[in-house]
Amino acid sequence: MKKLTAIASALICVLTLAACGNTTEKDKAFVCGTVTDNVFESEFSGFKMTVSDGWVFSGEEEIMEMMDFTADSLSEILSDREAKNLELSKQKTIYDAMAVDQNTGSNVIVMYENMSASIGGSKYTPDSYADALEDQLTEAGAEAGMDYSLKSKETIDFCGYEYLSVTWEAESQGITLDQSYLLRKVGDYMLIICISCVPQTGVTLDSIMDMFESLEA
Repeated sequence: MKKLTAIASALICVLTLAACGNTTEKDKAFVCGTVTDNVFESEFSGFKMTVSDGWVFSGEEEIMEMMDFTADSLSEILSDREAKNLELSKQKTIYDAMAVDQNTGSNVIVMYENMSASIGGSKYTPDSYADALEDQLTEAGAEAGMDYSLKSKETIDFCGYEYLSVTWEAESQGITLDQSYLLRKVGDYMLIICISCVPQTGVTLDSIMDMFESLEA
């Protein structure tokens, strides 16, 4: 089961779509989130996530290396928050936080697509972003031996904001994976919260979503 959710994490890390969404909260400058102990807080997107026992966050250096920052540049960037925000704001795909349940392999990835970095990005909505995501997810899943099928697609209120919630079910070697993507436009960025779990472990998407709350709560 842990292997399946690890594959699911890898899939979202290679998905880079065309920019999407009509701009809301326009001209909002990007600010990366922070992790303190077991809490990730995003001032930019207005929520925090408090992980349960057994969950761990990936370190800043590990996440930055995934975005191809070199070791030589990391020390300066990570020591200066303004420098980090500036460098991340230039990236097409930004990984802001990653957390995994070491017991079950369930995981959460908070990431952004920089809409201004893609030609014609303003033409898309969260719905069309989800459509493009489905195409790439199905293709990448097939290559990894995972059969994806759409379970639900709906607009929800989450942490005080409206999100498009799209949930897929994937099967591989008799194991079922549930994966939900919460999509919302913030400034020139598409916020994607990817939540993955294997229901057979007793962890559900809803139980993971309960770890989130609005900063205004």
